[in-house]
Amino acid sequence: IGRTLAAVHDQKLEEKTLVIFLNDNGGPTMPTTTVNGSSNGPLRGSKRQTWEGGIRVAFAMSWKGHLDAGRVDDRPIIQLDVLPTALAAAGAATNASEFDGVNLLPFLTGTAKGAPHDALYWRLGGMMAIRKGDWKLVKTREGRLVDVDPSTLRDLSDAGLYNLSDDIGETRNRAAERPDRCHLHPEQLAGPRTGDELCRGVGGSALQPLLDAFQRVRHELTVEHGVDAAAQADELGAALDGQGKGDPVQVDN
Repeated sequence: IGRTLAAVHDQKLEEKTLVIFLNDNGGPTMPTTTVNGSSNGPLRGSKRQTWEGGIRVAFAMSWKGHLDAGRVDDRPIIQLDVLPTALAAAGAATNASEFDGVNLLPFLTGTAKGAPHDALYWRLGGMMAIRKGDWKLVKTREGRLVDVDPSTLRDLSDAGLYNLSDDIGETRNRAAERPDRCHLHPEQLAGPRTGDELCRGVGGSALQPLLDAFQRVRHELTVEHGVDAAAQADELGAALDGQGKGDPVQVDN
């Protein structure tokens, strides 16, 4: 990461580069996963579960001249937000209804208030989770991943309910205490599109705005500014390769 950021800095591309760092999932701590010494504490659960230990991950963004450095935002977001955010940063015209994620830039610059999402959804095989505000409804299991008919997830009789504001470790199941919260969400499981629909979107028109934006940037560099975009990409790659694998790298804040 340091070598990549140093190369972007050396090529004076920081103000034209949106950097996003995130994990794809929590650490694998459960038997039947690739256990590697990870710890998700104080969160409960593992990669391949819908406890917080499986789905709450590091997420950082940097864009010099556009986003304030050192700011922490505790509003929940999801990896699905990366694509619409990157498209917006590239200046691509998009239709928000095409995406399950949202453009985060207005929320980070202060032009949009409130939360980016009213609720967040996860489904993995026979496991699911829904987060709405501080409340989280979750069905999960131990062991190997087993796929099921998604309609069975509408049965919430064995789901747990947790308030993450005072129980980040998901240790106090409040489903019996707050049945109103358990009945709030079942129909929302139909909210996210299916995996097949998402794949069709990524393989079809959803990526076209990003490709168009790349072409516009290339045209601006080559025609309006006389920059050989391909040569600049090669220079950036060479600068990155030039950072020896064992060499320390310093990046200006």
